[in-house]
Amino acid sequence: MTNGATDDSGQLPLNFEYQFNYRELADMMKSYDTLEGMHRIDYLPFTDVRDGMKVGNYVLVETQVPEGYEAAKPKAITVPYNGSAWKI
Repeated sequence: MTNGATDDSGQLPLNFEYQFNYRELADMMKSYDTLEGMHRIDYLPFTDVRDGMKVGNYVLVETQVPEGYEAAKPKAITVPYNGSAWKI
């Protein structure tokens, strides 16, 4: 007898990603924390072209700082579009 809900090792397959602190932002962007403790922003707009590749130009700004910590300075970043996730 087999259970179609489990894989060959008897584990439940992960069919979706848990999303905590989920927010929909402007232009269909989605912001959330993952089960692994990463913060993700999906569907970023890539509105510029550099060296023939679409890029997005952004500024990371820390808007809230935990007590006892100093705020980081804003940081300009350029993210090239390649269909993959970037860790920053």
